Amino acid sequence: MAFFFITDLDGTLIPNRGSAGERAALQEILRRRKQSSQLQLTYASGRNHALIIAAIQTYALPEPDYLIADVGTSVYIRREEGFFPSSAYHDVLAEICAELPVESLKKKLSPLPIQAQDESNNGPFKASYTVQPQDKDGVTKKLAELLRNTPWEPIISRDHREDYWLIDLVPTGVSKLFAISWLTKHLSIPVNEQIYAGDSGNDHAVFMSTIPSIIVGNTPEELKKEARTIEGNFIAQGEATEGVLEGLNYFNWK
Repeated sequence: MAFFFITDLDGTLIPNRGSAGERAALQEILRRRKQSSQLQLTYASGRNHALIIAAIQTYALPEPDYLIADVGTSVYIRREEGFFPSSAYHDVLAEICAELPVESLKKKLSPLPIQAQDESNNGPFKASYTVQPQDKDGVTKKLAELLRNTPWEPIISRDHREDYWLIDLVPTGVSKLFAISWLTKHLSIPVNEQIYAGDSGNDHAVFMSTIPSIIVGNTPEELKKEARTIEGNFIAQGEATEGVLEGLNYFNWK
């Protein structure tokens, strides 16, 4: 049976602790990837294109066929010369945002006490900011007002490495799941050939969809509890890379 395997990177395919078990699991996945013609591989990450490529090189990850980057706001297709953005997916998102392009959105938000992130974290369909803890509640309320009746919505999360909050503004309804659904429909991949692996909140929508998912062992318990209610999901015992291999074995990818 053919598999279309989509996996998150940080906390999932990328080894968490660099243990011997994780390294062995990654080597086994690499071996099977090289030997198997049954698997197409897609990375779905909050990272941008450049950071995904850096992760592939740093951790010696298997070369994927497709990339879903920037929390689902960009899709890349591998060709001989490298990865190239999908113009068809770009057009889909451009249509969603036609009434308020990203540059107009940024002007609309300029009065808020938020700081634009580095340009590499932004794109034609993603505007990223940081906000200080003391401003977060007020900014969240004001954002809801400013974004009402616009084709944009916020994703707000805490940066646990730094003392501030992160705000990603993306087209309404666009997510990893949206991008996966578009890509698999574009490629005519039936859902019974798809498998997903992830570990965190931005994987939640996929876990709760019809796509069979591997929920690795380091996933928060609340997410595991919800994922267990969906038939077809597999809750792994192993963390990160070990959990991915455990799940692939469960779904019979040998």
